[in-house]
This record gives sequence, C-alpha cells and structure tokens, in this order.
Amino acid sequence: MVLLPDMFWRAGPYEPIDIKAVFGDEAARRAIFGKLMSSTDPGRAMRDTGAFLDWLAARPDVKGGKVGVTGYCMGAGIALRAAGTFSGPHRRRRGIPRRAPCHRGAG
Repeated sequence: MVLLPDMFWRAGPYEPIDIKAVFGDEAARRAIFGKLMSSTDPGRAMRDTGAFLDWLAARPDVKGGKVGVTGYCMGAGIALRAAGTFSGPHRRRRGIPRRAPCHRGAG
C-alpha cells in the first residue's frame, strides 16, 4: 500500500503546478509557493503524519505495522522528522511495533 498525502490541504483547492511555468515567472513562483508553503510547518506536518500513521495502523491490510517513508526536497525533511518523531514509545502507542536499532552498537 502507498499513501501519498497532500501536505498542503490547508491551503484549499489548487490547480496542478506547472513547474516550468512557475519557475519561469518570479511573481507566479512567489504566489504559488507562498500560499502552499505557508499552509504547513513542522508541527502541522507531524500532526498530519500522526493521523496518517493512525489510519494505516487501523487498516487490516497493513501487515505487521511496518511503515516506510521517503521524500524529495521538502518531503525529505518531513520523512526524516517523522522517523525521529514516531519512534520508540510513540510508535508503540500508535500500535506500530518497535523495530530494533538500525546501526551496530546502538543500545
């Protein structure tokens, strides 16, 4: 299963972004990215991510509670923050099993 959330939902409906057009026009870039980027921040992104994890944990077709994240550009920061935010006790509280440390020597 793949979950692709819209992290800009708070900005309201918006048209698909034509990257070539937006990056070719400074005013258009400021308007689009100002509206979208100001609609989220790290706290909001983690609240949204917590809701996504709760939704996934409640689904019977998500086997073993394993969740992976990936991201590019802004999404990479969200993915890394989520990995740190929703580990250990946070994961267990959400019904996602705790995983052993990834690197050697970790306690």
